[in-house]
Amino acid sequence: MKVVIKSEKTNLFIILPTSLILNRLSATIAIKIIKSKQPSIDISGYDFKKFINSIKNYKRQHKRWEVVNISSSNGEIVFVSL
Repeated sequence: MKVVIKSEKTNLFIILPTSLILNRLSATIAIKIIKSKQPSIDISGYDFKKFINSIKNYKRQHKRWEVVNISSSNGEIVFVSL
């Protein structure tokens, strides 16, 4: 996973392994955060695991998948790819 944020004050460039982001621990944390912020959403661990596996499979088929690519007229850039 690559995250790039560029603006006048900030120049951030982060590279993380996708397996560090898309794993069982991060899924458990994400489920707890979702349930605490939005109690009306009922998502199980099994459903979230299927979602993560779908993202991993899509990434295998489509290398350098751009999740977010935003450029403003001021020259600010936000870019996230898997």
